[in-house]
Amino acid sequence: MARVRHHGYAEALLSVAEVDRARGREALALARSAEAVEILERRARARTPDVAAALERVADIYRALGRVDEAITQRREALARREASLGLDHGQLRAPLEALGDALVEAGSRDQARASYARAVAIGERLLGPTHAALVPSLSALARLALAEGDGDAARRFAERAVRLAEGADAGPRAAAGAHFALALALADGEPSTRPQALARQAHREYTTSHEEARRAEVERWLAERSGP
Repeated sequence: MARVRHHGYAEALLSVAEVDRARGREALALARSAEAVEILERRARARTPDVAAALERVADIYRALGRVDEAITQRREALARREASLGLDHGQLRAPLEALGDALVEAGSRDQARASYARAVAIGERLLGPTHAALVPSLSALARLALAEGDGDAARRFAERAVRLAEGADAGPRAAAGAHFALALALADGEPSTRPQALARQAHREYTTSHEEARRAEVERWLAERSGP
């Protein structure tokens, strides 16, 4: 009798794939992830959040392996499942929208990323209020997007708000670091003071606390470039 491979089996495959990825076994990680996706897609009519969560795990694996387009595909499918199950304005959409925005930024799709972050902020404001710390990551991301597009005023507005919220509530060191560094970047070209460097050093400490090595290294490089000979 043929073995029925169901959602639980797909979850187990993803757990092993995550271990494979962490140990550098890329081919195995991809093969297991692909098998998990195939199992999950057989439940195409199932719009349950648990299937969405599994697809988000697949997206994380793909993104960690540098396969950003495939990560975006899985993120979009997971989001569609959540929307079908929960509605278009449910609070559980906020974090997936942020994660989709991050992947879109990495892929260079700035307009789509901005829309994703803006929607996450709108949902957070409606359900949690305009001063909630959960808004900080999306606001910081919007600041960096605005800066990349040459809109320094918008970048400063988003970043200043992110910092106010991060410092007024427990946003956590990772989110606070993102806000502080976004503001440092936004102020760097227009403020001849030591504030941008101070903000960047604070972000560096917070990234160290949250063990975000790649982001900490980014701040270190930025500080080194401005330290002079």
